[in-house]
Amino acid sequence: MDRRILALIYLAHASDVLENAFTSLSDEDYEVVMKHVRELLDLDPHQESSKHDPKIETMWAVVSAFNK
Repeated sequence: MDRRILALIYLAHASDVLENAFTSLSDEDYEVVMKHVRELLDLDPHQESSKHDPKIETMWAVVSAFNK
């Protein structure tokens, strides 16, 4: 996934506006989207930062700070 999109998802979640962005979806589509978002939000930032190049390490450090 593009790091900008991933960062946008995390920031929207931290700002409590993520669910509002999906209000126009049908109930079924909403459930699918929220399942995928939940999977992303449940990723371990420390583990993910070791999988990617150093440029993305900073993003995962910020994600870790938001999760605290």
